[in-house]
Amino acid sequence: MERHAQMQPSSGNANRSRCRWPKLRRRYPIAILAWSFAWVTVAAETGAVGPAADQRTLIVEQTLEAAPGYPRVHVQLSDGNRILQAAPQASPLEGLQGLDELQKLLAGATGPSDSFMAFLDTGATAHVLSVATARRFGVQVEPGAVYFETGLHGPTPMGVSRPYGLALGEASGQLMDEPGRFGTLQQQAVFLLNQRDMVNPLIQMTLGSIDVIGMPAIRGLVIEFDPSPMEGLGRLLGLDTGSAEDALEILTKLDELGVGPAVRLHPPDHVPAGVDIEIPLTFVDFAYRKNPDNRGPTPDLAANPMLSQVRTVHGDLMFQGDWLLDTGAPVSIISTRQAKALGLVDEQGRPFGPPQFTLPMGGVGGQVAQVPGFRVDRLSIAAGDNLTLEYRSVHVVVHDVMAMTDQHGQVTLDGVWGTNLLFPSVSGLGLGLPSRFAPAPFGRIWLDGPRGRLLLQWPRADTTAP
Repeated sequence: MERHAQMQPSSGNANRSRCRWPKLRRRYPIAILAWSFAWVTVAAETGAVGPAADQRTLIVEQTLEAAPGYPRVHVQLSDGNRILQAAPQASPLEGLQGLDELQKLLAGATGPSDSFMAFLDTGATAHVLSVATARRFGVQVEPGAVYFETGLHGPTPMGVSRPYGLALGEASGQLMDEPGRFGTLQQQAVFLLNQRDMVNPLIQMTLGSIDVIGMPAIRGLVIEFDPSPMEGLGRLLGLDTGSAEDALEILTKLDELGVGPAVRLHPPDHVPAGVDIEIPLTFVDFAYRKNPDNRGPTPDLAANPMLSQVRTVHGDLMFQGDWLLDTGAPVSIISTRQAKALGLVDEQGRPFGPPQFTLPMGGVGGQVAQVPGFRVDRLSIAAGDNLTLEYRSVHVVVHDVMAMTDQHGQVTLDGVWGTNLLFPSVSGLGLGLPSRFAPAPFGRIWLDGPRGRLLLQWPRADTTAP
């Protein structure tokens, strides 16, 4: 299931392979938010983060609407002992005048290659390759095979690949990132193949091909996210870009821009150091293998991580449910049912007043829709050692994410825990350009797939976790 498509029965109550991995050296975002970072002045605001007086609750005072970047990894495919090679592809800016330096930066991403970059997405039940990537690398489809993947805008028919070897490399978080050493994760990985070209040109230009590495690989790793490369984005957006010269200077320095967290990949027995907060995860299988329209072999599928008993409070109203932890979602989402319980929308799902913001959201198919957003007073979740992690004035959008699954039939997810709650975040994307920037609430984030844990490091040297 693609990002934003993983479902669980809605509830307003609280009831609810090891891999060969050589040592990797450090290297270099599916709601889709496309935006431009030039010709805009942004005020950078430092969020206040610190422990509450009772020393049992950690409070995050400021997160904003959306994370401005995505976690990515380098991907290498092989057929037996042969690593797949890609021919050069045309730059999306080819022929434009005055962008010679940017063209040079893009040359490395569009030239011959034996690897590509993909989004690292805990909301994806399967791996997904775009039309463009499958074509460039000569990935072969299983004849007649079709698998219906349910996404933000409903079920999408996709092809199924032949088996290929899958190796991943770490990422630095920079816009232009060269691959380093690769570690083999799967000898016989079977991918979903998107059968649709990207329908939104702006998304195509800003994000390129939408390729996804999902839970079949993630579940067996300990993945470390370092959000610090994204902090440079706040400084860049705070520059005076009132003149064409200033804007051009920014364009020529894009190779220094952090567009996502640095991603480090650790073997399953790795024990992270410096952990302050431990939140347990449960894994739920949201696949719809028995869809009568599926034909032929199925892709590799794996369960998705869920955060249990997430509590939202708005005024004197409360809702508690289970949320999908989705590293492919830069925004956080609540269901219409939850929005009703919190007094944000009426019985028909219409906001009682104008939404506090709107955001464009889309999925693997490239369709984009505007969704309403609100600020909820508080969001909290229980952590280990009798701690509670609490966010204040949390930005969420309201959208029902529904699917058919083998286990539950038709289901609706209570919420999606997006990366705006983990990484640096911005506001103003509903108008096309960010207008505020907030730093990451944590110094490091780890996803421990083998042990089912989300691990967080409290960021400030002058603050200790209780």
